[in-house]
Amino acid sequence: MIEINLVPRNLRKRKTSTGNIAASKLNIPKEALVGLCGGLFVLLVAVVIVLQLLIFIKYAQHKKLKTQWDEILPSKTATDAVVSKLRSLRLKSKSVENILVKKEISWAKKLNEISDNLPRGVWLRRIVFDQNAFLIEGSAVSKGQNEMINVHQFAANLKAKEGFLENLTDFELGAIQGRKIKTIDVADFTIKAKVK
Repeated sequence: MIEINLVPRNLRKRKTSTGNIAASKLNIPKEALVGLCGGLFVLLVAVVIVLQLLIFIKYAQHKKLKTQWDEILPSKTATDAVVSKLRSLRLKSKSVENILVKKEISWAKKLNEISDNLPRGVWLRRIVFDQNAFLIEGSAVSKGQNEMINVHQFAANLKAKEGFLENLTDFELGAIQGRKIKTIDVADFTIKAKVK
């Protein structure tokens, strides 16, 4: 091949070797560059293999911990239920202790007064002693249509007893709601009071 260059020799660009510019400046032989690139490739492959091994080990540990968690989960659920029940029982016992010990209210006497003054046909569904409240819920049944009178008489009898109202304030008979069961009239009532 013939090459014709009409540019004067002093203005011509000098030819560089066809090899790597950096390699020509540093005078590194091609074999060393190939060996360096090969070594770098082997190092990268080794790093990838080590990382894959670490991922596999972590995955195996995760799977093992998950199976252990699945084995423990029923016991944990049962334990949580027992702990929550224990907390609620402690709360209830604390409220009972507050009512019985600190306030020194004789609830046995109050229950006796309720029993003694309960008219015929009046039935109690629930008696609640709370830290700040005392509640009686019940129903009055009568064939002679005097169930409302029985409820008012019951509340008045309890109000008249001084021993019953001791440590209680704002004793009041709530709304009385009448209903019918077949031919029998029933009056549902609520009596509320605050504990001092």
